[in-house]
Amino acid sequence: MPTPQDPVQLDMLFRHAEYQSMLNRIVKLEQDVTELKKDMEELKSAVNEIRSNYATKADLEELRAELYKTLMMLTWRFIGFNSLLVAVVYYVARNVH
Repeated sequence: MPTPQDPVQLDMLFRHAEYQSMLNRIVKLEQDVTELKKDMEELKSAVNEIRSNYATKADLEELRAELYKTLMMLTWRFIGFNSLLVAVVYYVARNVH
């Protein structure tokens, strides 16, 4: 039976300790990878939720057209109101003394 001082026995003990250390590191890495996969799935679902709320080019074009239409309507209302106001002031200035 080899003694603990035997180089072969010491080498086997060292290799066994190194093997155990490597196994522990592998187990830790597997746990970390499992957590990373779970986090990645959560991240993917969050990104998909964000993407589903994005405005598309068609949405932006529709909004642009609606904004243009509304601004044109308000511009003509403003012009009409000011024309009426000018007419009233002119009438008052000409006919009321």
